[in-house]
Amino acid sequence: MARGISSATVDYLVLGHIAEDLIPQGPTLGGTVAYAGLTARAFGLHVGVVTSASNELDLSPLAEIEMCVLPASETTRINNIYTPAGRKQVLESRAEEITLGAVPSAWRGAPIVHLGPIADEVHHDLVMCSTSSFLVLTPQGWLRTWDEDGLVSLRNWRVVEELLPHADTVVLSTEDLRHENAAPTDLSDCCPMLVITDGPGDTRVFSNGRESRYRPPPAQLVDPTGAGDSFAGGFMGYLARSGDHSERGLRRSIVYGSVVASFTVEDFGLKRLTRLSLGEVEERYQRFLALTDFHT
Repeated sequence: MARGISSATVDYLVLGHIAEDLIPQGPTLGGTVAYAGLTARAFGLHVGVVTSASNELDLSPLAEIEMCVLPASETTRINNIYTPAGRKQVLESRAEEITLGAVPSAWRGAPIVHLGPIADEVHHDLVMCSTSSFLVLTPQGWLRTWDEDGLVSLRNWRVVEELLPHADTVVLSTEDLRHENAAPTDLSDCCPMLVITDGPGDTRVFSNGRESRYRPPPAQLVDPTGAGDSFAGGFMGYLARSGDHSERGLRRSIVYGSVVASFTVEDFGLKRLTRLSLGEVEERYQRFLALTDFHT
């Protein structure tokens, strides 16, 4: 039986595994649902998470988020190894798959649904069942495969090609596409809005046949893990809070996403996000606007 089920409705529903990320500083909670969920909470949204993990996993850093946790014999554990050539990942264990039946009925009408797999754990049918919601996909987990030793490698993005047209926004990083130089243009033809983040580099946005670039605010890099996921949470957090889906509103939401990501990388794991306030986000946003027009 799942633990943590609430009958309350939610504003922002995010599905995927909470991970135990293994980094040199020690194990820390991670996964798209954790980073994006905490970010959306900072924007004042009532967040619901559907995930799977073992009963031994300490979820106290996510205490302010409504959670439905499917029991599993093991938690998803990912060893993140950063090298000069990029990040190497090893999947050491994996929790249970997430299907529509795992989603509490009161949550299924959430105005925003975010599918954030990290280890190919979110069933594709959930995309087709979210037609009444604003649907965000961060499909990195569907693009991952691993060998018998758990060494993670990337699959061609076309494994999710049929899912992309159903999303309102798709968020990926250049790391997710690092072996496919031509993919962004092809991908952008499949979805209404494609956002590709690139760490301290420009964020590229493809929409209505156009590409725009946004320069993110400077940040003191400590740990890059989760930056793209918190970007997605900040993007949707502002969009939901403002209700402004105009081109101007979308541009602002992209900048808010970049601002939140700049906080995330300034500490290890979720540490910075657990104490992030909307006031801090607003202050950095305004300071950034005063220094640049943010559009390249």
